[in-house]
Amino acid sequence: MTEPDSLQLQYPYGLNGYLIKRGHWVKSWRERYFTLIPQTKTLKYFIDSAQIHLKGEILLNDSSFVDIINESYESHSNVFSITTTSDDHLNNQTVSTTTYLAANNIKEMNSWIAAILEVIYHSPIVFLPNIWNDTFYLTTDINITTNLCVEKNLGTTIPIDSHIV
Repeated sequence: MTEPDSLQLQYPYGLNGYLIKRGHWVKSWRERYFTLIPQTKTLKYFIDSAQIHLKGEILLNDSSFVDIINESYESHSNVFSITTTSDDHLNNQTVSTTTYLAANNIKEMNSWIAAILEVIYHSPIVFLPNIWNDTFYLTTDINITTNLCVEKNLGTTIPIDSHIV
């Protein structure tokens, strides 16, 4: 993969950089250049940073969610997944698709997760420590009238040794 801390921030919320993506049909892992576009709620991926050959896109919506894979997954670390749902009007059913991605390091993984969740929830994401166990909450709503009061927990936790950005 590329050198550490090679992400490029876009305003607002957007992000560009390399991730390793697991294929949907052929389960091999390939490095792809990703661009998060908040205005269209789209995560596009290309062969490389020239962004000439579009390989695919992930359409994010309000029912999309991100899961963190805490342990090594198929010999890759720093893995997270994005699950999206869409309506298949032709067959009158809802289709769910999960995409597995691996970042170069924990810091980059956390940056991608936060940026994607900001697009899904239309709000900046805050990492808060969970004082009862060694994890962090990702949240959009906090009330700091006490030491820690989380009004809305997004349900995703990260191990405390993840060095949250």
